[in-house]
Amino acid sequence: SNVFELDTITISFNENIYFPATGNQVTIGDLAPLITLKYDNNLGEDIPFLLNYVNNPPVISFYPAVSYESESTIYFRFVSTFQDENENPDNYDFNATFTVRDYLPPEIDSSAISPVNSYVSILFNEGVYANDNSSGALDISDLDYVYSVNGGNCDFASVISLTKVNGSALEGGEATIRAQLELSGSASGVETLVFSPVNSSSIFDEFGNAMLSSVQTDPVTLLPSAYIEAHSLADSNEFVDLYFSVGVYGNSIQTQPLYLSALTISLFPNGGSATGVTPTNLTDLDNNVLLGGEDSIRLFMDFNNLPSGQEKIYISPTTPYSIYSYSGIPVPTSEISDSIQLSDQLPPMGDDSIEDGATEVNQGDSLTLIFSEDLYIPQTGEIATESDLAEFITLRLDDSSGADIPFTLIMDGSPPTLTIKPVETYSSEAVIYYTFNAVLADVNGNEIEINFVASFTIQDYLAPAVDSSALALDNSYLDIMFDEEIYGTDQELGAISNNTIQLELFNNGSVTDTVIITSLTRTDSNFLIGGETNIRMNLEYNSTPSGDETVVVTVENGVEIYDGPGNQMSGQTITDTIPLYDILPPSVDNISVPIDSFIILMENTPITYSFNEKVDSLEFTVTATVADSVNFDSTRSDSAIEIILQPPFTSFDSITVYFSYIQDEAGLSTVDIAYTYVTPMLGDYNLDSTLSFIDLDTLVNKWKDKDFNFELGPVIGEAPHFVSTPDSKFDIEDGMAFVRMWSWYQKTYGEIIQDTVMVGRPLEMIQNDNDLLIILDKQVHAGQIQFSYEIGESPFQFGHRQNKNGELFITNQDPGKGYSILEFARTGEVVKDTISLKIKNEIQDIAIFYKLVDKNKAVVYKGAMNVNSPILPTQMALYPAYPNPFNPIATIRFDIPEVETQIIATLHIYDIRGRLVETLVNGSMLPGTYAIQWQADGFASGMYFARLRYGKEMKTQKILLLK
Repeated sequence: SNVFELDTITISFNENIYFPATGNQVTIGDLAPLITLKYDNNLGEDIPFLLNYVNNPPVISFYPAVSYESESTIYFRFVSTFQDENENPDNYDFNATFTVRDYLPPEIDSSAISPVNSYVSILFNEGVYANDNSSGALDISDLDYVYSVNGGNCDFASVISLTKVNGSALEGGEATIRAQLELSGSASGVETLVFSPVNSSSIFDEFGNAMLSSVQTDPVTLLPSAYIEAHSLADSNEFVDLYFSVGVYGNSIQTQPLYLSALTISLFPNGGSATGVTPTNLTDLDNNVLLGGEDSIRLFMDFNNLPSGQEKIYISPTTPYSIYSYSGIPVPTSEISDSIQLSDQLPPMGDDSIEDGATEVNQGDSLTLIFSEDLYIPQTGEIATESDLAEFITLRLDDSSGADIPFTLIMDGSPPTLTIKPVETYSSEAVIYYTFNAVLADVNGNEIEINFVASFTIQDYLAPAVDSSALALDNSYLDIMFDEEIYGTDQELGAISNNTIQLELFNNGSVTDTVIITSLTRTDSNFLIGGETNIRMNLEYNSTPSGDETVVVTVENGVEIYDGPGNQMSGQTITDTIPLYDILPPSVDNISVPIDSFIILMENTPITYSFNEKVDSLEFTVTATVADSVNFDSTRSDSAIEIILQPPFTSFDSITVYFSYIQDEAGLSTVDIAYTYVTPMLGDYNLDSTLSFIDLDTLVNKWKDKDFNFELGPVIGEAPHFVSTPDSKFDIEDGMAFVRMWSWYQKTYGEIIQDTVMVGRPLEMIQNDNDLLIILDKQVHAGQIQFSYEIGESPFQFGHRQNKNGELFITNQDPGKGYSILEFARTGEVVKDTISLKIKNEIQDIAIFYKLVDKNKAVVYKGAMNVNSPILPTQMALYPAYPNPFNPIATIRFDIPEVETQIIATLHIYDIRGRLVETLVNGSMLPGTYAIQWQADGFASGMYFARLRYGKEMKTQKILLLK
C-alpha cells in the first residue's frame, strides 16, 4: 500500500534468457505482451506503461505512462517460459496487487447553515488535520472566513469555536466540522459567510496533503430571523412599544405567543434617581393579550423610583431561545434595542442643612438648601430667581411671631444651592426660627410642594472679659475683676495656671523695665481652685518703680481661660493702662560720656547726666586731681543736666563731677554720686594711652599739612602735666613738647616688647667693625627699633642725626633696664636712608626688635634679630625644616657666614616641576643664624624644594606639604 503514483516495477534474472521455441534471446519488443497492468484486477481497465530492458544479466522494468490514480488498486502479472543459453527451461508467473498512496489535497464538498443560525457545517471529502503528520485538531486559527452583511440587519458574525457534529471538541481526522457562530443581531436572510483555509499549510489530510488556500465554500446564507426595527416610549415611562421586522413567537413551531420572561430590560441610571426596573406585562398595541405572530408588542414596566430623565434602558431577548421569528428562527441575545432615554418624571427635590431643635449652632453659620435640579415657578413656567425664592423664606428671632432677621440669599450653580446668611451675626444664645415654603417645578413641569421648618439655638460664644482692676499702693500686687467665673479648662473645671496672664510694662525711660508675676491667687491670698471672678497677680520688679512706668494686662491667643460654657478668652489687652506708684529715690541712670573716658585736651566736652525721674533740686562740684580748677558751664532740665567742661585741660590729669544732693518731686533724695574722667597724655593722638611712633607719625604729617588742631606747644608746666597754649603755628616748641612727653613716657613706661613674629623680609643691616648701619627703604615711613642687652652700660651709641624737614628721629637709652629705643617718622616722598650706630669694642649679644610701617601705617617689616654675637657661623648651612611633613606652617633655619664683602642671600621655594612659588629671603643679611616661617595655606599638597643661595654657594632640601 501507499505506493507512489509513478513507482517502477522491476523483474531481475541471474542470467540471459531465451525463448525455448526459437532459441532466440529475449528482446524488449518480446516483453510487452507478457505483462498485464490493470486497475482493480485482471478484468479491470488497462494501464498504459513504459518498458525498459537491459542484459547481462537481464533486468525488466516498467512504470505507468501517466500517474496512477490516487488511492487506486493496481493489478500486475508477468507470465512466460524462458531457458538459459544451455537450454535449461523454466516457467515464470509473477503477479501482485497494490494500492497507490493518497496524493491529492483534501477538498470541501459542501457547507450549510444550521436551522437556528448557530453554526455552519463544513463537509470535507476526507478527514482533515491541523498538522501534516495526521495529527492535531483544527482550530479557529486554521480557518479563514469572510462575512458579508449585504445590507442585512446583522452587522457582523464571529466564529467562536470549531466542534464535531455532536458539539464536542475536535480531535483531528473529522470529515465534517461545525463552525459555531456568534451574531451581532438577528439576520435578515441576506448575510453570507464564505470559509477557506488560512493558508496552504493550515489544513491537511491523513497523508499530509495540504488543502490549497484557493479552496473555499460556497457562500452560506444566514436564515432570516426577527429583529427590532423601532421602539416608542410612553411619556409616563409606563411602557415601551417594540416594532419587530416580522411576527414573533414564543417557540420554534409558532404555537405560543411571547412570554413576559422572554424579554430583559437593562437599566443604566447614569446618576438618575431610578436604579431598578421590573417588567410587568406584555400586550399588543391595543393592550390585548398576545396570541403569537405579532410584529408589534407593548412591554409594561415599573421603576423603583421616578425616573429623572438621565436614565437609559436597553431591551433584548432573555435567552438565545426566548423569541422566534415566524419561520422558527430564534432571535439571538445580541439583538438589543437602541438605547431608550427615559422621560423626566421626578419633581425637584431639596434638603436643608439645619436640624430642628439643634443647639450650639455657630453664630456665623449659613442655612444651606440643596436642590436636585433647576427650580421653576409653576404659574409662569419661568426659572426661579433669587428674589422669587426669598419670598418663600422666613427668618425670625424666637418663633414665628418674633422679629424678622435681615438676611441675604445667594443662589449658586445648576442645579441650585441656596445660602441664607444673616446680615449681622446671630446674637449669642439666641433662638432662631426659620421656614422655606413653596410650590416649585422642574423644567418639565413636575411640581412639588417644599416645606422646610426648624428652630435652633445659637451657642454662647462670648468669652469672659475684665470689668476692672486695682493696684496696691506699694505696687506689690494687681487685682483683676472678671465679668463671670473663669476656669482653666473648657469643662467648667480647674483653676487657671500662673502663665496664662501676662503683664506688659512700659518703662517710659525708667530703669524699671521688667516685672515678674510671681503667682496668681485669690484676693484673700488662698490658692485658685476654679470658678473665681477676682484674681490677684503678685508682682516683683527688677528695680524700684519711679512712677513713670505703666502696665497693661494681656493674654495671648490660645490662653487657657474659659467661662462656664467653655468660651476661650482670645489674645488681647484686658485692662486699661495702669500707672505704677512712685516709690524710687532719684538717681543718675544714663551718662552721655562713660566714666574714665578721655577728656580731649583742647576741646569742649559736654556731658549729659540723665536722671531716672524728674528732679526738683540738686547740688554738684567739678574738680581735678592736678589742676587747681576746671572751667565748666551747665544747663538743667526737669530730668537731666548738661555740664560742659571747658579747656585748657592739664595733660595726664583726672576730673571728677560730684553730686552731693539730688531730690525728686516726691521729696525722695539720694546718696552722694561721683563720676571721674581722665585727660590723655599730650601727644597721644590715637588715645591708646601710649606715646609711640604712631603718634609721632601723626604729628609729622599734620605738621606738614599745617593742621593746627594737632598743635602741642607752647606748653606750661612739667611733663607729664603740661597745659598746652597753642599759638597757631608749628615750630620747635611743638617738637620739643612731644619729645619731652615721649622721653618721660619711655623713662616711666618704656620696656622691650619681645615680638618675634616676622612680617616681610628681615631687617636690612650692614655691620663693618664697630659700625652698624640699618637700611630704611622707600616703603618705610615710620617705625620703632628696640635694642635689648645686658643691664649696665649701653654697648652702643646712636649716630648724631640732623632731622630734616618732614622727619623726626628720637632716641632714648636706659642701660639700667638693658633697653634702648629709636622711633622715627618721615613724610612726603621718602627715599632710601640709613640709621647709624657705633658699637663699643666689648663684644656683646644685642637683640633687635623692629616694627616698620608704610604711609598708611600698615606693617611692612617686623621681627627680631641678633647682632655682634660672640659666635658667628663660619659657613653657610641649611638645616632640616620642621615639622616635615607640615600643614600649613614650616620653619626653615639657616646660617649666614661672616665674610669680608657683603653678599646677597636668597631663600626660594620651588614646586615639583621646578617652578618658583615663593620667595622668603632676597637681600643682604648680617652673619648669624636665622629662622624663617613659610605659610603655605594657599598651596596644594605635594613635594616642594627649599633652596638657599649665598653667593656661589647653594643648598636644597625637600619639604612635604600634607593637607
